[in-house]
Amino acid sequence: MTYPIKTIKKIKSRGLKVSSGCIEYQGYRTVLGYGLYNGVYIHRIIYGHETGEELKGNEIIMHTCDNPSCCNILHLRKGTKADNSADMAMKDRSAHGERWARYINKHSSTCYTS
Repeated sequence: MTYPIKTIKKIKSRGLKVSSGCIEYQGYRTVLGYGLYNGVYIHRIIYGHETGEELKGNEIIMHTCDNPSCCNILHLRKGTKADNSADMAMKDRSAHGERWARYINKHSSTCYTS
């Protein structure tokens, strides 16, 4: 989906460049820190605008910086959920054991268990 240049400028105006090189979106963010604009993740909007690519159903945009609020095109790459899972495991970012328990406790209002 393409967005009008006015929308892109509005989104980019809400970015704050930090020392890591990330451009952190300062608008609405989800509880996990992902920037959101009208129900669409900011990093997907920026990636589509900058590359001109339409994402297929199984494609996602990954953050090489591991910062969910980052919308710096240099930190974004296209991949699949499998790619993302492999990247998380390689970097030991997947929630397991005590880390998973802390995550569930922190986000208990947004996580459902049976």
